[in-house]
Amino acid sequence: MHTAKRLAMLLIGAASFSSLVWGGDVRTAGFSGTPIRGKWSEPSTWAGGVLPVTGDNIIVSAGDTLVADVSMTVSGLTVGDGFTASEFRFSDTTRVTLTVEGDVFIADSSIFRTIGSTYPVGSAVANIDTLFITGNFVHQGKKLDLRAGSSPAYGVLYIVFIGSGNSTFTSTGKYNSTTNEFNGVTIKKTGAGRVILGSDIILAGGSSSYPTSNCYLDFISGIVETGPYALVSLSTTSAVVRNYSPASYAIGTVGRGMSSSSGATKEFPVGDEHGYRPIKVRSTTAGGATGHFLRVTLVSGNANSGSSTFAGGIDKVSSVRSYKLTFDKGSTTTASMSFDRFQVAYGASDGITAGNSNLRTAYSADSLTTWTGCGQVANIDTTDFTSVPAYWNADSVATPIVLNSMDKSLFVAQARATGTTDNTLDLTAVSVGPDPAGVPAGFGLEQNYPNPFNPSTMIRFRLATAGQVTLRVYDALGREVSTLLDAFRPAGSYAVPFNARGLASGTYVVRLTSGAALDVRRMMLLK
Repeated sequence: MHTAKRLAMLLIGAASFSSLVWGGDVRTAGFSGTPIRGKWSEPSTWAGGVLPVTGDNIIVSAGDTLVADVSMTVSGLTVGDGFTASEFRFSDTTRVTLTVEGDVFIADSSIFRTIGSTYPVGSAVANIDTLFITGNFVHQGKKLDLRAGSSPAYGVLYIVFIGSGNSTFTSTGKYNSTTNEFNGVTIKKTGAGRVILGSDIILAGGSSSYPTSNCYLDFISGIVETGPYALVSLSTTSAVVRNYSPASYAIGTVGRGMSSSSGATKEFPVGDEHGYRPIKVRSTTAGGATGHFLRVTLVSGNANSGSSTFAGGIDKVSSVRSYKLTFDKGSTTTASMSFDRFQVAYGASDGITAGNSNLRTAYSADSLTTWTGCGQVANIDTTDFTSVPAYWNADSVATPIVLNSMDKSLFVAQARATGTTDNTLDLTAVSVGPDPAGVPAGFGLEQNYPNPFNPSTMIRFRLATAGQVTLRVYDALGREVSTLLDAFRPAGSYAVPFNARGLASGTYVVRLTSGAALDVRRMMLLK
């Protein structure tokens, strides 16, 4: 590629995604010559020797390494241009708080990481940095490592999702100890803002011996929408997953480490669009080491397949939802774990009435073919809505159910005692939806940014009402090249990344539909 054309591409392709607060584009100095490695606080690190100021849009040029050693609020952060590897890392000697009021984008081949602490110099103390992010986090590079070093001198990064808009998280590659490893994540959205996963978020195991650097998963406010992905805490310490509530939980899948030495009970903070409905699950066997986890997915819809049969004193299961339990050995050699107790949360909207003892918990180990009720002999319980969430205290399974790693799933659902009608188990009320103040006024696509792009861009759209949404990309001949989204979405504003790697330069069309509503935009790929 000619030098002039390459420079033009850098100016287009490496520009940050859209931001809530716009400042100037400030680049590291290597874009015009020899790659550099420099600290944020040093003028020589930056093009023209000018230090960034609050609100600037930061770009780590191709081949450069930027070491964050000062706290700062910026509009956006882009690492690399997709041609040559760049690196953004946090200082090993200074604790940094970085607030990004727009998006973080790590391009192909680039690195975003922490390193082991030497802070204060000569002492074994963790270096704890914090990233507050209002927009989206898109990692397409080769390394995302947010927990590094050895105990107790860790270098760790806590990510806090903030703001009233939606934030998406997407990362390439599979989890291991140096890639896609998170330390701590906090959900602290306001209004109708959500965190929407485009890939798994997996928090490392951590250590209860060093609580200041532990891998906390904090639900403060706002919903996490996992889709087909999962929000996973590998830690076997119960206290590291905390603060979840009806105002902050996961719609979809949550994974938790169970126990490395014995059986354990863990609470899974899941729910759906109808409300917060967590479940407690007890394991009876130990895992080999931290790294295994139980994956719990809340499945909306009728737990009766249409031809399910019932045993164990029940004649109906919930038509509202069920829970899918899958064991994942992760990085351990643990081939299986067994489970014997399931406590499901309930509410009045689940077709359950207060003051009766005819509710049951049921399980299916054969993909909904047969549902078997857990008795109410050892644990006598009565439905009661005075506490939130309310848990049904069912008996344990007489013979623990063994799950082999990723082999088969166990399903759990609310059920009712045979011959009773106290509990319909049908949806009777719908919880209040997103805050109207956070609902967009209309339906439509915004122009993708950057545009032109190479090879990645962000596509934003808004929904005034909830509905099934499809977002597809077509080439100039009308041929579909990618389905970016085909799912139900509540009213709100959304952002979806699109990577055109493998596609030819040219004009492409993005098409958004929801019900009878339709909008299209053109975008330009330049390679």
